[in-house]
Amino acid sequence: MKKIPLSVLILANQLSPKLMAAIHSVTFADEIIIIDTSGTKAISFPKQISAIVKQVKPVTNFAATRNHSLSFAHNNWVFFLDSDEVCTCPKPDLLIPMLQKDCSGFQVSREDHFLGKVLHHGETAKSWPTRIINKTACAYQSIVHEKVICEGTIQSINPEILYIEHFPHDSIYSFFKKISWYSKLEAEQRNTPTIRLIFELFTYPTGKWIANLLFDQGLLDGYRGLVYATLMSYHSLLVRLFQLEKQIIKRHRD
Repeated sequence: MKKIPLSVLILANQLSPKLMAAIHSVTFADEIIIIDTSGTKAISFPKQISAIVKQVKPVTNFAATRNHSLSFAHNNWVFFLDSDEVCTCPKPDLLIPMLQKDCSGFQVSREDHFLGKVLHHGETAKSWPTRIINKTACAYQSIVHEKVICEGTIQSINPEILYIEHFPHDSIYSFFKKISWYSKLEAEQRNTPTIRLIFELFTYPTGKWIANLLFDQGLLDGYRGLVYATLMSYHSLLVRLFQLEKQIIKRHRD
């Protein structure tokens, strides 16, 4: 099979079945690079896996890690795939003319799976993250929930050509652990005034929960939608509680 002039970058902190599935799903690319964020001994793969491993420091700033990772790619076009995602691309050759277009990046359709089923509603239902970018024209911003900023235009890839399936959480407990970590990182980058922070504590988490379940119709996903909306609202609450804790500690030190 002809390889596509595309560098796939996958951030990972351990060898896992999910990571192996991610790698196997992008063998059409002529370069697959695992960005090892474990901070320990480098991740090693069986010899038949043609992936390059580059070690970096453990993630404390997702945008900084992704921007640093771009320097490892030999192709101008880079595809960021997470270690808990699988890419479906039935006709990779159709990507070649797309990568020759005069644009800086491509949005990709993504389906979220939670507790064994696809979420068809809620905040993840219409996810089109920008994942294929020209490294010469794009960079990432924000410590958590990083966003890509591009100098040129962003186009969308037809899901019939390529789309992503996301398998982020094996259990409610693993979901809870992940959002707790994300909340701590996000709180570190925010400096919300105390009065506004207290107002947000009593309004944002509840508002997000209602919006997810009713306006985004998360309830139609059954108990999975309820759990997802509740934990994402908990994430909103934690971000503000961690900020409040940071402010209280700073006042005591001063």
